[in-house]
Amino acid sequence: MRLKRRGEKILLYLDGKWQQNSGTTDYLPSSIPLKIDEISGGVGFQSENGSLTEPFRGSVSRMMFNGIDLLERLKREGKMSKEGKGQRNIRPKHSSVSFTNTSGYAVLSPRIASSLTGSLRVSFKFQTLIRNALLLASYSAEKNTSLLIELVQARIRITYKARAGEMVVKSPLLPNHQHLSDMRWHTLLFYQEERSSLYMLLVDNTTVVTESELAPELNGVVTIGTVYLQYPSALTVGGAPPSAPLVRGGFRGCLAGMRLNDQAIDVYDDSEDKKDVVRGCSGPLARCSPGACSNRGRCIQQWNSIRCDCTLTAHAGDRCQDAATTASFAAPSSIFFEYPMGERPSTSRDYMLFAFRTSRPSGVLLSIDCAVDQDYFTVYLVSYDMPRRKFTEKYLFTLQEEGFLQIKYNLGSREHHFGHFAHKVNDNKKHTVRIHRIETNVTLQIDGRPPIRYRPKGADDLVTLNMQWR
Repeated sequence: MRLKRRGEKILLYLDGKWQQNSGTTDYLPSSIPLKIDEISGGVGFQSENGSLTEPFRGSVSRMMFNGIDLLERLKREGKMSKEGKGQRNIRPKHSSVSFTNTSGYAVLSPRIASSLTGSLRVSFKFQTLIRNALLLASYSAEKNTSLLIELVQARIRITYKARAGEMVVKSPLLPNHQHLSDMRWHTLLFYQEERSSLYMLLVDNTTVVTESELAPELNGVVTIGTVYLQYPSALTVGGAPPSAPLVRGGFRGCLAGMRLNDQAIDVYDDSEDKKDVVRGCSGPLARCSPGACSNRGRCIQQWNSIRCDCTLTAHAGDRCQDAATTASFAAPSSIFFEYPMGERPSTSRDYMLFAFRTSRPSGVLLSIDCAVDQDYFTVYLVSYDMPRRKFTEKYLFTLQEEGFLQIKYNLGSREHHFGHFAHKVNDNKKHTVRIHRIETNVTLQIDGRPPIRYRPKGADDLVTLNMQWR
């Protein structure tokens, strides 16, 4: 962790990544300079705020403040040893495990579950491609209580059920189609704030605050304020055995640094029953990169490998490196695909891609015919009469140019027509055409050239290509 303060602004970096910045008017006095009397590591000085005086429990490898190495100074003065008092006999905890299959699970032993004390606090890191999976469960069939921490549609969902009711907390939707099942490390922390009794869910740099007044029976459970967890009943990680009363889709990926309440958990050694669980987190051998797939293929990260989706390219093969299926046409030939009578689609959005090579000046490349309203969509080559003006003369004349790609379509209101007149495409070279339609708006791109965007005016135009026949 690295913290920078500039005036009243704080910048927080975690594992080399910027996490958050915020104004500090709630924490620092209004005057920007700080007068420093003492520096403390591992414990706070402000006795009026209990949360800032609780000692830190854990290990710190380095602590720097404005160029001062606090740990080195303590070591020179003989005030610190590598092993703290009472820590020599503590067994080191392995921080990470891999669930190699979605059928895997780990059931923590009753000894570990019954030894958990203190307030509710669950934290761990995870890395996965699975969008729906059970990460952790605490349940009791006898008391009909359960706590589930799951991935649901690549978001965290925490569900606590008791006789008195149910509490559900979800992590927020991330911007720009980001999600938590992207094979990157994500951090989860769920706890109850002691002073306010609010429940806090922190996932990476997002926070969700929830209020709940559930109060299940105290009967062999761990007290956590207004909610009690059935830790002694059963605790499962990464999935659940088939005999469990609550069965969810299993987790495939890595878990690291798990802590329950104030106790570090070694998922591998602290489990009395486990399946498809191994130590360590090696991750996939191959990773998606900008050059992993050729010809603009889409790279799909898998747990042990990568796969290239060539659907939106004019290529095929493992890495979209080969030419796709090719058909040769003589002048009168064509290929038809007809929809059955009851399955004719109507669309307001379409994406079309094809590649071609020709020396002919004209011809239809792609045509969509509709059964109603005279709707159609056609991509074709045609001659184009281009107006020219001689430099020394005042009159116009036309010059017929051949081999330009044009689009003509009708969605039921009127005919639309535009084309790409900057470059000819009947040069007997391979050209790739991408067409994207959103209602009446159409974008045309040929090869890697800048796209042409056709945006017709008219708010009352119809926007659906109805009852596509062939």
